[in-house]
Amino acid sequence: MKKRFLLVVGIAVVLLLGSFLGSQEEKPVMERQPRIAYVSVQRAVESYAEWKKLNERYMKDYQFYQQKLSELEEEWKQLKESGASSDVLKQKEQEILAKKQQYEQTLQQEYGQKSQEIIKQVAGKASEFARSQGYDILLSEQGALYVDPSFDVTDAFIAYINQGYEGP
Repeated sequence: MKKRFLLVVGIAVVLLLGSFLGSQEEKPVMERQPRIAYVSVQRAVESYAEWKKLNERYMKDYQFYQQKLSELEEEWKQLKESGASSDVLKQKEQEILAKKQQYEQTLQQEYGQKSQEIIKQVAGKASEFARSQGYDILLSEQGALYVDPSFDVTDAFIAYINQGYEGP
């Protein structure tokens, strides 16, 4: 009888201890699964209305400078046809090269900085978008080697960053 009692008590202790330890192991580490999505930042920037507007201005300025260079090249041709000396032609060539470099530098300075500002705007809107859509993690090209297309929310992000834009 005493052996039987000890056996029952032993089994009860093992069962209680097992259920206690088992319940500790079954607790989930996270209460929920994170919501993860992917955005192509490059595609979003290229589709951003402000970026398109900047590119239009850039192309106008680029064409303006190209026209100026074409005029200088035409002057060079006229000098050559009129029989100008090689020194005069070389001087005109150097003037054309200097102007070309100046125009390229001007475009780079003006539009390089503005491009970076727009990229920062788009990146800043990404966290707002993720919060508003309930995403815990928003990946981009820089942080993902592969993303299943079903996680790609780039089109929704593009609509988000362009909402309220009324054009130039």
